[in-house]
Amino acid sequence: LFSVNRRQQISSGQVHHSPYPLREVDVPCFQTDLFELNGLSKIHRPFDHAIGSRGVDVEVFPLVKTRIGPQNS
Repeated sequence: LFSVNRRQQISSGQVHHSPYPLREVDVPCFQTDLFELNGLSKIHRPFDHAIGSRGVDVEVFPLVKTRIGPQNS
């Protein structure tokens, strides 16, 4: 788990959960905006297949400050 606060400081934390139980789902409609916003080509056909999960219980441990990149004193 990674998080950024208002001062742009990054924190990380451990997350533990069982594997997600997957199942097939129907997708009656969809949007392609996120593909295009990320510089990918527009999609002109339906999905090949789709899966989803109802979720799992998650245990999240406390966040700790993370140092990424050159160390500043």
